[in-house]
Amino acid sequence: SLNSELQKLNQLWHDEYRSINEEIEKINTAQSSLHIEISYKENKQAFQAFLSGMVKGSGLYARDITRLASDFQDGIEMLKDEKKLQALLPGNKFFNFKKVFDENLGEFLTYKVPNKFEIMYRKRPLKEHSLGQRASALILFILAQKENDLIIIDQPEDDLHNQTIYNDVIKEIIGLKSQIQFIFATHNPNIPLKWSGKTGPIFRLT
Repeated sequence: SLNSELQKLNQLWHDEYRSINEEIEKINTAQSSLHIEISYKENKQAFQAFLSGMVKGSGLYARDITRLASDFQDGIEMLKDEKKLQALLPGNKFFNFKKVFDENLGEFLTYKVPNKFEIMYRKRPLKEHSLGQRASALILFILAQKENDLIIIDQPEDDLHNQTIYNDVIKEIIGLKSQIQFIFATHNPNIPLKWSGKTGPIFRLT
């Protein structure tokens, strides 16, 4: 009965992953500068932090916890493969961990290891970009979803200072301005001149 319920739970988690992945694919195909990848239950840092909190005081070292998080997908897999668990934790370490595991079975089995997201902007990880480039990627993310009737951006000149970045965002805005109303609050008079297309300006100055 437990195995049956765990299978249902895993299926729900996987269905959620597939739904998220479908939305990500829409964003990836809507433009070429921003690319998002998702890996199922691959946030090992989060899993490691969870395990550390659960086994605190059990005699396991950090390297033991790192090994567990690396070799197991989640607590459900630990329950199903006790031989592998014992091989990774020789001697008393296995019995100490098993005691904690059994005493907190519900928490171990229902903890969902988060999916891992990798956001690439212009073929480089987003974390390697400047604040302005990250802001541009965020705008592209919002625009790619095409689910907004109105988008308000406050003072884009604070971050979007690079001409290359301007061109990235401008291209998308010009293509969508007939479908979405854009409102920008800006102190820079050059922005309405830069952000204009063949069909007319994006901005109205007041």
